[in-house]
Amino acid sequence: MMRIIMTNWRPAGRSRRIPQWIVGIPFLYGLMGCDLPDRHDIGVLRRPAAWEVDSDTSAELSSTAQLSSLSISAVNRSATSVSGDDVLPPPWEQWYLHYLDSPRVGPTVIGGVAMKSETSKDAVAGDEDRLKVTLSERMLTPLYPVLPARLLQKSLPAATRVDRAFCMTTKEQTFWHSADGQLQRVICSTRRGPLETTKTIAVANESASIEAMGPTGIVNKKLSFEGSLGGPLLVYQSLRGNPIGPNEVRTATVLLPAHDITAKLQLRGNPPVLAKRFKDDGIGLGLLNEAIGLITTGETHHRERCYWYDDEGVIQTTNIVGEPDFAFRCNQEQFERLGRPILDQSHCLGVKVSGKRIPTGQAFDKVSHLALDVECLHPNPPQSLVDGLVMRPAVRQYIQRLDEQRQRIVLAREVVSDDKLSDRYQTYQSPSTEVDLAATALIDFRSGAMQGVLATVASLRNLDKHELALEINRTVHSLLTYRSLGRGFQPASRIATSTTADSTEHAIMLIAMLRANGIPARMAMGLRFDPAIEKSVSEESPSEPQANLFGYHAWVIAEVDQRWISLDPTTGQTTTVDRIALEVTDLADGNPDPLIDRMLGQLRWYDFKVHKIIAAR
Repeated sequence: MMRIIMTNWRPAGRSRRIPQWIVGIPFLYGLMGCDLPDRHDIGVLRRPAAWEVDSDTSAELSSTAQLSSLSISAVNRSATSVSGDDVLPPPWEQWYLHYLDSPRVGPTVIGGVAMKSETSKDAVAGDEDRLKVTLSERMLTPLYPVLPARLLQKSLPAATRVDRAFCMTTKEQTFWHSADGQLQRVICSTRRGPLETTKTIAVANESASIEAMGPTGIVNKKLSFEGSLGGPLLVYQSLRGNPIGPNEVRTATVLLPAHDITAKLQLRGNPPVLAKRFKDDGIGLGLLNEAIGLITTGETHHRERCYWYDDEGVIQTTNIVGEPDFAFRCNQEQFERLGRPILDQSHCLGVKVSGKRIPTGQAFDKVSHLALDVECLHPNPPQSLVDGLVMRPAVRQYIQRLDEQRQRIVLAREVVSDDKLSDRYQTYQSPSTEVDLAATALIDFRSGAMQGVLATVASLRNLDKHELALEINRTVHSLLTYRSLGRGFQPASRIATSTTADSTEHAIMLIAMLRANGIPARMAMGLRFDPAIEKSVSEESPSEPQANLFGYHAWVIAEVDQRWISLDPTTGQTTTVDRIALEVTDLADGNPDPLIDRMLGQLRWYDFKVHKIIAAR
């Protein structure tokens, strides 16, 4: 709900993907049904909304509509003020919970949002008091197949698999407004899986200057608009203490920081309705006021969102029309008790793998081979989809095609010789090229910042390539402290100035140091078995066995003596059978988005199951 971000959606009759402004990602399954008719009827909400088609919405407005501008300065203006000057509204703080209603585990909290408004001074803009609004959110977005309802029900009967995989999305945003409601500055940090970006936006003179720090450096952009500009939380700020009346319409131009665009916002008041809200004893029904927010990007593309709020204008529940996404306001104690475990989640991607239970501890150290079956969830996958999602071999990862929809992955602790493999298994056959030794936007080992790091291994150059690669791997491990949620994809020169890094940053640094020493290297991205993440995600139904959980991980493969070896700089050792490679890349392209898209596509469409566990004799 409170994500206030741009996502991609398909309007009816369109194939082109366009952005939408929402206060939540439309991924949640609907909450529990109710015998009473209300605005949470999932069957009704799944019908195409009127706003999702190209139309002239101005004709749909009532002739009695009262048009006014959305404003935060109109709230709590002193009635005795002589000058009539705008004053900042009083501070407030709110918490929200996102819910997923899975048939297997029941209603489950999968996200939490903390939002705070206060009066503060912006050191950049000056000493004048300003309205500062902060937003902090973390969600575990379920990755379920994007299929028409008839195919989804047919292909995924009993015990739906929507909770088998998740992608973490986070948002940390700070907005500064002047007393008249004008948005002045934004600091925005967003995460999608292993990729995090930060932006600073300055607003002045009907233009917004955006400075975004991405994987390849700083990118600048400028937006133009007319009149005043509001932030993504404008609806919450405008309604609080200033409810909108039936048939009243408020309009505004809002900035959408996550996607660097502005949009037209129209808020229309409706009569009160029976709606669900969060109470002390759980989710129940209550009579709430209703407002409909319409966001328009471009000339004709629209998206509608429902807001249900109390008589004080405090939003209690929200939903995107046509989507099973509901979020509920709660108090701080409920937020800490129910939402905090989600905010403490430390893995940006996670997959539940069914089948045989993988041993842990010393028992896992004895596992020599791990076989997993991978099934495509599409009932009749087109060839183009199969080709794009087929599992690929990697170092010590062997692939067997069982049929059109099933593959088998065999992970081996040691390299398996060709004479022990049947022709049915694909092996990693990809000789190194010049690109595997090249300096790129991410692997910038020739930069000045990298010279000091490279000096730490200068004395090792008399070793053979294999020993040198192992020593460099141990060196990177000693230089960087592992942190599960780092920035992810950023240049090695920037990582060199830090002391902490996630697995992606470790891998980029190791690749840079290997290539600088003449060793071809690539990055592997995928999943790593980690029993620890079981403590931070929702419990399975007691009637079903607990799943093996894998979390996102990145590591490195290096070519020495005409063969590829697999190194993990987060441990300083070679890899074992605890990981599944989904992507192997030379990082020639500095844009990591296609890599992340492909990984999420695989996790969305494939179901993993442990087939066999073989222990060394």
